Amino acid sequence: MREGSLYLSTGGGWSPATEAAVRVLAARPGGQLVAATDANAQGEAFADRLRDIAEDAGCDWFRLTPPAEDWNDGLQERKGEEKEKRESRSGRPHARRPSQG
Repeated sequence: MREGSLYLSTGGGWSPATEAAVRVLAARPGGQLVAATDANAQGEAFADRLRDIAEDAGCDWFRLTPPAEDWNDGLQERKGEEKEKRESRSGRPHARRPSQG
């Protein structure tokens, strides 16, 4: 999170109100539009729309794509990797009880 940044999501949808709101934000002085869209056909379509809005508004634009096809898949992969790291550092519990002596 960066101070002065506004993060928003279209929730996978696009309406005239969505476009109007993004255009207002893109027109703000010093604005930068970052499209973090999925790496699939729908993500390409959203990225194209956002790039057009940024170009019309004269603001900076770039795109981020997930390490997998969509952001949720990428987050799930990362979550699994972090779990594996934690388990390898702490070791798995032993199947035998420790001796009492």
